[in-house]
Amino acid sequence: MKRIFFLFSILCLVSTPVWAAYGTDSVTLGSGTTAKTFKTSKNVYIDYDGGSSGLSYSVAGYHSKGAKTFGSYAGAQKIFWIDGTAATLPSAPTTADGSADFSSWTEM
Repeated sequence: MKRIFFLFSILCLVSTPVWAAYGTDSVTLGSGTTAKTFKTSKNVYIDYDGGSSGLSYSVAGYHSKGAKTFGSYAGAQKIFWIDGTAATLPSAPTTADGSADFSSWTEM
């Protein structure tokens, strides 16, 4: 499930490098020679937090005509959702095996 969500995220990502707010066009993950930029589908918005340590991430996305925002984080084996679009993304875990605070979101 993590792989599916990660691939979905890669296909849909938008905005800027390490920390991004919901935006349009594309998002760049990583930096330097390993950076990858991805383009999103029309009306799809993604928020990504690469964390200050660079060891983890949290990511969420929504469609502008939808009613929910979906998200997850590195190390999670579940996808979470919350009513509404452009929901506030919990910060990325500070360690590779940490967890993000998706406590106000519902597990799928």
